[in-house]
Amino acid sequence: MQGVNNFMKRVRFLILPCLLAMMAFAFTPLHSRAGDDVPLIPQHGIPLVIVYVNETPGDIEAAQANDPDNVYGNIQEMNASKNHKVRALGQIEIRVPEGYVGEFGSVIPASGRVDLGYIRGRGNSTWTEEKKPYKIHFNTAQDLFGMGAAKNWALMAHAMDDLLIRNRITFWLGNKIGLPYTPQMIPVDFVMIGLKKDENGVEQEVSRDYLGSYCLSETVEIGPDRVAIDSLKKKDEDESDITGGYLLAIYAALQDQDKVPASSFFKTPSGVKITNDDPEFPDEKLSVGRQVQREYIRHYINSLDQLIMGSEEITPEIHDQIAAKMDLDSMADYWWVQEFSYNTDAFETGSTYLYKPRNGKLCWGPLWDFDLAWYINIDREPGFPKGFNNTTMPWIDKLRDKDPDFVHILEEHWKGENGVRNALLKITEKTDSGILNRYSREVAASRAADVRRWPDTYDSLLINENYSEGIEGLRNWINKRVAWIDDNLDHIGEVYSTLTYLTDDGQVYETYNVKGSSAYGEGPAGPDKPGYIFMGWKDKVTGTKHSECRIEGDMTFVPVYKKESEAKAPTGLFLSLYEDWAPFSPEEGEMHYFSTTQVVVLPEDADVGRIRWTSSDENILYFDKNDDPVIKGVGDVDITVSVWNGLSKTLHLHVYDAEDGIDPVFANSISVEPSSFTIRKGETIQVPVKLQPEGKPLKMMYYIFDPDNDSIIEFHPDSNDVITGMQAGKVHVTVTAMDLDDTISLKTSFDVTVIDDTPAASIKNAKVRLSKKVFTYNGKVQKPVIRKVGGEVLIGGVDYTYKWSNKSSRKIGTYKVTLTGKGDYKGKTKAYYKIVPRGTKLVKLKRKGKAIVVKWKRQSKKMPSKRIDGYQLQFATDKAFTKNVKTLKIKGFKRILKKVTRLKRKKTYYVRIRTYQYVRGVPYKSKWSPVKRVKTR
Repeated sequence: MQGVNNFMKRVRFLILPCLLAMMAFAFTPLHSRAGDDVPLIPQHGIPLVIVYVNETPGDIEAAQANDPDNVYGNIQEMNASKNHKVRALGQIEIRVPEGYVGEFGSVIPASGRVDLGYIRGRGNSTWTEEKKPYKIHFNTAQDLFGMGAAKNWALMAHAMDDLLIRNRITFWLGNKIGLPYTPQMIPVDFVMIGLKKDENGVEQEVSRDYLGSYCLSETVEIGPDRVAIDSLKKKDEDESDITGGYLLAIYAALQDQDKVPASSFFKTPSGVKITNDDPEFPDEKLSVGRQVQREYIRHYINSLDQLIMGSEEITPEIHDQIAAKMDLDSMADYWWVQEFSYNTDAFETGSTYLYKPRNGKLCWGPLWDFDLAWYINIDREPGFPKGFNNTTMPWIDKLRDKDPDFVHILEEHWKGENGVRNALLKITEKTDSGILNRYSREVAASRAADVRRWPDTYDSLLINENYSEGIEGLRNWINKRVAWIDDNLDHIGEVYSTLTYLTDDGQVYETYNVKGSSAYGEGPAGPDKPGYIFMGWKDKVTGTKHSECRIEGDMTFVPVYKKESEAKAPTGLFLSLYEDWAPFSPEEGEMHYFSTTQVVVLPEDADVGRIRWTSSDENILYFDKNDDPVIKGVGDVDITVSVWNGLSKTLHLHVYDAEDGIDPVFANSISVEPSSFTIRKGETIQVPVKLQPEGKPLKMMYYIFDPDNDSIIEFHPDSNDVITGMQAGKVHVTVTAMDLDDTISLKTSFDVTVIDDTPAASIKNAKVRLSKKVFTYNGKVQKPVIRKVGGEVLIGGVDYTYKWSNKSSRKIGTYKVTLTGKGDYKGKTKAYYKIVPRGTKLVKLKRKGKAIVVKWKRQSKKMPSKRIDGYQLQFATDKAFTKNVKTLKIKGFKRILKKVTRLKRKKTYYVRIRTYQYVRGVPYKSKWSPVKRVKTR
């Protein structure tokens, strides 16, 4: 009752009935109310953090005047700030439940309200979530819960973590194995209150919101109780010290260019991107001392990079030189934590830190950002993933591959008494003191409230109300992964795998060295075989299709062919572009050019095999052995795409010097010439849509085709300027070209007349129009209505009779209805309809550098015989999915996340998803989900 008493002492002028009512009301769970109804006492056995935000306009204006270099605003403006530029004024109060015992010593924070310098948003992709993370800054350093005194603290939302403990167990692990400066955090409930002063200066509460279960955390920064190395920012004005300390991050240049000066970024000779977190090096007014410091740390890192990457083999002498410049023990521990936890952010974002103390070696850490780790973004099958090489960092890969002494360090850091293995087993230990048990027990009640506060977020995650199921799944995954590593520790130095591709007669066709455990797509373009079509590769041992293999060691693949005489030949080939532009930088030499054109081959079930690309001038552009285009020089070149039976189309490409100042422009008009077409029913054509001005590179736009009658023609799903006549009639089509931000809209139109020359007296092979061709599975019988036969409205029972292949069509599959002419009509025809799986929807797109982490809602609805077999994830650079389209197949119904890599920087991608299920070897696919858009960094 102490918490209630403390709360009630703060309430004045309330009569006894109100007091009694509030006492009863205070024990209502936080998640059940909003606004003024949110109680201000701890509810779930953990501390309650209350931030009072001052939204008084006059106070905000005064703060802005006193600090013109920053921006101040109210709660709404702070939350709407994409780059965290808007700060809010306020105070913080931390209330501790009776009997609470903290993890790090002192549990008594400053009593009452404490002034904040400001509160603002933090994080990159996590800031786009509904549940937002925040940074709080005190004017004077505060020691909160024994974690050490500092001005800056973080309120971590863990919106991507359905268990709310992944960062906590990571930080516990880092501290347990002795990684210096690993942050500490405690779970808290978080309430934000908006206050405004009235004309008398009295605070009035204008909003109150329970924001959920958070963690109050240390931040990564240089300081006595954080990364305890001397900050060069605080040196004397002469800035004569150059040896330390430096706080660095990897790949931050891809994420933080609005926060960190460009002159703080650099790239090593091997391509590792580094930024200075502390000290930063401003673009302007960089003093001589700062210039010397910048050149010192760059030379230090580059010389280390050259030591590691510059030699084919790492001899003991080179190992010792590397060890003199870099702490290999911290590197080993840091890699083990990232690799074991399968952290998709590892070594790819600004969350990968290094530091260099004064006169000391380069060290790895602190650990940070593990919300996409620990059994969250992978198939949650027992023991998966099996294998090393789940993270990528060139230095570590090289040392594992070429330095036996470093491999020995890794082995010792795994199996030593104070090593990673024993610490992991302490995490999963089934005792009251086991870390999983202790942390999950501590946060369970708060998490239950968080589930109800943010239901949409949890609906998209695998574990919702059944928290214990999620904890046990994580425990089993850790234990199985520990067991796998124990059995395979002697393979820790096997970084690369050799993939061998054979010809049909067993000769070696190609070999590749690839990073182990990585998927490898469709493989190289296959060898020709007269009279046959190359259909792809399969594993020689298991027969598994190449794109479905997981590379965990040396593998051999054999080609798959199909006789041309038995193949279904393509009848149409179309390109989404006939002219395009590409920049080339002569200083950089040869470079890959990924054309924005999309190839459409008809019919959709044709046996296409290898699509061939040829160049009219290989001095400008050529295609390598994998049919990837490579630019060599400037000029005009014709690119021809063809298939095995001779169909071809040509793209005219203008390659210009990137330094010539030729900037792409937006189109200013659109046209279709001619503006009317006559086609036969069943005939397919491509509408010649043109953008002006011609003769200049144009910025990317997408087309929207809007017919006034959607039954006359059909648009191809992969290229909507390809149309097929469906029935006799005339249709008027409006075409709109839009830029990617939907700010430019250009319109034109065209007419299509479809003629039907099908004999009216016969329905033999006549096209049947059904009321619906595709049904979504619902467990009930579903059959379409017959609308038209051969373009005519015929009457069933009078003009024809019909027979269903299955009167009770309820399962996923394809069904047939056969029509037999009657009366004035003769002949037979048939139509097909499908029942496809239920679909799903995208929930979040999270940017991770050049990669995208896609999260969707799991489809677990029972199908008639089994669950769905998986998902197809598709992304493109235009809304119509005609440009740079790529489709990824994701097996299993349990997956909810996928990281898509190797994308272009600063490019907008459109993403959609659908489910699929195989029935007798035939894939059935749901409708595509609504499209979401994300821009890479």
